[in-house]
Amino acid sequence: MKYNKIYNIITLFSLTACGAMGFGKNNTINIYNNSDEEISINAYGGMKVQPKSSTIVQGHKNLLISSKNNQCFPLNIEKETNSQAVILDIIPGVLLGGIIPIIVDAATDNLTTYPESIIYNCNK
Repeated sequence: MKYNKIYNIITLFSLTACGAMGFGKNNTINIYNNSDEEISINAYGGMKVQPKSSTIVQGHKNLLISSKNNQCFPLNIEKETNSQAVILDIIPGVLLGGIIPIIVDAATDNLTTYPESIIYNCNK
């Protein structure tokens, strides 16, 4: 009888895990420059990507990609909701009374994610 209560408590706490455990962070994005000229990205104080090459940007908030001399429209890349992590937070966490998973994922920026890759075209 005593062990059943302990087992139930351990099971309850294990079900209130945060979404970071299931899907981790996706704070990286691969940006490919399919243009004829160098492009700029507003990450880390300014990054340059040469034509027909790519770079990986990690751990930044929203990104702005612009062409040399602003010949093409700038591209704003915003992080999207990480629905898989949110589902893993809400179903066990909220329904079983725990808000810790949501707090952990919000603090670690796991509630948002980048798309896997972006191709920037500017051929003028």
